[in-house]
Amino acid sequence: MSRTGKSHADGAGIVQLLDDAKTVRREVMRAPTDSGREVEYDRELKPGIASLLDLLAAATDGNPEDLAGVHEMYGSLKKDTADAVVELLRPLRERHGELAVDPGHVDQVPRDGAERARGTARPLVDRAYRAIGLLPAG
Repeated sequence: MSRTGKSHADGAGIVQLLDDAKTVRREVMRAPTDSGREVEYDRELKPGIASLLDLLAAATDGNPEDLAGVHEMYGSLKKDTADAVVELLRPLRERHGELAVDPGHVDQVPRDGAERARGTARPLVDRAYRAIGLLPAG
C-alpha cells in the first residue's frame, strides 16, 4: 500500500513488520478499493485493487493478473491478502519474540561477528603491511 494521501498522516494503511496479526488484518481490510465490483488487475483504472493484488502476489509468489481471476468480490481479495501478509510476517514476528527474550544475546551477536572478522582479516592485513614495509617481515 502506498504511503501517499491524507490517511497516512496518522499511520493508517501502513503495516509494520512486527505488527500483530490483528493489526495487519485491520489495515489490509481498511485498504481503499475502487468503484465497480469487478476484481481486475488494472493499475490505471483500479489502482486500489491493483495494489491489493500486487501485495497478495508479493506475499504468495503469485501473479497479480492470475490472482485477480480467483476473486469475484473485494471482500475475498482483502481477506486472502490479509491472510497472506499475516503468514508472510509470522516467522519474522516469532523470531523477534524469541530474540527479545534475551537482549544480551542480541547485543553479543555483532561483537562475536566482529571478533571472528578480525581473526579472519588479521593475517591478510599483516601481509599487506609487510608488503608495503610497515611491519617487519616475519
